[in-house]
Amino acid sequence: MLTGFVAWIGVTTTPPKAQPKFITNPQTAEDFARRCKVNSEKQAYQLALKDCNKSISLSPSSPDGYFNRSHVRHKLGDEQLGVADYFHGRKLMMERDSKQAELIRKSTKF
Repeated sequence: MLTGFVAWIGVTTTPPKAQPKFITNPQTAEDFARRCKVNSEKQAYQLALKDCNKSISLSPSSPDGYFNRSHVRHKLGDEQLGVADYFHGRKLMMERDSKQAELIRKSTKF
């Protein structure tokens, strides 16, 4: 049951862009997340996991890093940690969306 559930969670919260290019010298959390995704697509899951971890360490409040790491952990066979990352990413995404909705509500005057 978890396998089917976890299989689709390798998505990010940002809109899809052109095919990600491999970054040889990543500097930002986004760079590491992009390289994580490229390594994952190449099935280099251990390298992808290192990049996901670095992305999360640079930007711990970004849900994308957790979603990417969840996908990689699933591919490595670690379902439990993959599911935990997925739910943590969902929590961060909901918190971010809630903050954005509050800002919109406050800026809208009727």
